[in-house]
Amino acid sequence: MQFFGRLVNTLSSVSSLFSNPFRVKEVAVADYASCGRVREEGQLILFENASSRTWDCLLVNPQNSQSGFRLFQLETEAEALVNFQQYSSLLPPFYESSTHVLQVEVLQQLTDLIRSHPSWSAAHLAVELGIRECFHHSRIISCANSTESKEGCAPLHLACRKGDAEILVELVQYCHAQMDVTDNNGETAFHYAVQGDNSQVLQLLGKNASAGLNQVNNQGLTPLHLACQMGKQEMVHVLLLCNARCNVMGPSGYPIHTAMKFSQKGCAEMIISTDSSQVHSKDPRYGASPLHWAKNAEMARLLLKRGCDVNCTSSAGNTALHVAVLRGRFDCVLVLLTYGANANARGELGNTPLHLALSVSLRGVGASPLRPGPSLLWCERDRTALATDGGLGQLMSPVSALVSSPGKWRCQHPPGRVVQRSKW
Repeated sequence: MQFFGRLVNTLSSVSSLFSNPFRVKEVAVADYASCGRVREEGQLILFENASSRTWDCLLVNPQNSQSGFRLFQLETEAEALVNFQQYSSLLPPFYESSTHVLQVEVLQQLTDLIRSHPSWSAAHLAVELGIRECFHHSRIISCANSTESKEGCAPLHLACRKGDAEILVELVQYCHAQMDVTDNNGETAFHYAVQGDNSQVLQLLGKNASAGLNQVNNQGLTPLHLACQMGKQEMVHVLLLCNARCNVMGPSGYPIHTAMKFSQKGCAEMIISTDSSQVHSKDPRYGASPLHWAKNAEMARLLLKRGCDVNCTSSAGNTALHVAVLRGRFDCVLVLLTYGANANARGELGNTPLHLALSVSLRGVGASPLRPGPSLLWCERDRTALATDGGLGQLMSPVSALVSSPGKWRCQHPPGRVVQRSKW
């Protein structure tokens, strides 16, 4: 039974393949000698095929008028006229400029694209088809800067998305495509190239001076921000070689902040090597340095080795140590303390990192019948605080790291209130 089921499915698939009214087929023009001509545009002819009760669209081969390609065979005249009009407006630049188009497989791809993307211009189709000689046709050149309606993409955007360097050269050199045109999301060709996989495309774009190199999209991201977010080190390298600016502010800060937020070490290293002052930059929302955004020891150590101020404060007065403690980044806490972070620095609401560590530790451990809850030991004489794990006398991290760091760690007053403000 399973065999017969598979056989039926196979026959059904084959049947649907051959019954597809838009399947391109090579035919003899003589087969339509007795059919009435409904429309004719250049090499395209719409026939009324009385024998099959269909309307057939033929592309007569420009190199051999005795042969042609049936592009569709539809059952209603209205639908046939709509598709004929669409084909006749877009196909001529292709069969007039390239003999490569005159193949069943290529015509099938081209006509499928026309129907799938009704708002595409001939230039958009040429990019997707990838036939270089088509870009020398005047009709293709005339619409090289057109945009489609769905995403607002220009042909140059599509070429960059595909990573097709050869087509990019054709668009720029022969079609004079604009480099800084943006889509509906405010993205330029540089944004599209970053999202692709071919850094050569980005290099070619960078050879021409363009505002698009540092253009922010609707989310406030430049191509450099986007490359850092995606962790594309090669793209970051090329953008910096093309003189992309490191000091363009985005919603989360400069590109260095984006690299830190997504823990992209290689991207951060290249930015700092290009502009060492970026280790001191502040983001617009929190007034925080890149060190505040470090999520692991490796990223924190990178910045500290490059001269980032370990005790730099945000707009709220918090240091990177405050943030690391609040977010439970124990490995960052250790690195910061190693580089001299002040465990007694007062931040928002007067809290020190030790206050925050105690608060986080007490919230994070619960009591049970077999495990007593955490206790807070407060010495009135020295006014010091220790948190112990269920009465076992073991200091809880990151408290243990703070109290074992060099210098005084005593709290002047017990914390009144601890507020966790942000997600770093």
